[in-house]
Amino acid sequence: MRDIKLYIFDMDGTILDSTGFHTAYLRYMLDNAGIHMQEREIKPYMGITLKYIVDKLVPPHMHEQTYAQAEYFMRELADDYLHRCKPIPGAMEACAAARKTGAPVLLVTNSPDFLVAKLVSGFGLDAFFDGIHPAANNDLSKRERCERLMRKHGVPPGQTLLIGDSSNDASLAQQLHMRCALIRNQYSWINFEAGYDGGPVPCDVELDDISKLFEPAARSGN
Repeated sequence: MRDIKLYIFDMDGTILDSTGFHTAYLRYMLDNAGIHMQEREIKPYMGITLKYIVDKLVPPHMHEQTYAQAEYFMRELADDYLHRCKPIPGAMEACAAARKTGAPVLLVTNSPDFLVAKLVSGFGLDAFFDGIHPAANNDLSKRERCERLMRKHGVPPGQTLLIGDSSNDASLAQQLHMRCALIRNQYSWINFEAGYDGGPVPCDVELDDISKLFEPAARSGN
């Protein structure tokens, strides 16, 4: 990608394989709300904010109780998060290559701050990013955080590259007029998104391996 002045990386499914943890957590949370779903039914909700999941699946009279239980469960499982996650091959190398360009490299994720803190310490993520921006009490959406970060760094959308693994990431980039690199492989969450038909997703470049992000063809946008 040419003329990129700001890199924004997604986390789950893009640089970390965390499918096992998120599936287990959502099943645990929903079971305790009396909602019993199979793994294939749960997976499409991974990577979406807790508020959206609760609003979509849980009866309104149970929202407050479910929010409280969900945070409790997630904090209880936080240590397991680190053990169930692993870096996706080539991901850390791609982040390091982005840093070498001299442009700011940021991590923006819908995972909550206390879980991301576990990963930062466990995998040394702070060595690869100039800023790490998790969801904090669901106060700002991923879109709002991306908008604020572009303003903060003074970089227009056309010179910002969002690196993600889902059609939601591609849609976000399109809405904000950012450039987009879509990583589609066995770790990508696009594989089990609800409503996704397997067809093409609008993006500037699609790669089957994140380590190819800084190869000449990808840099040129071909």
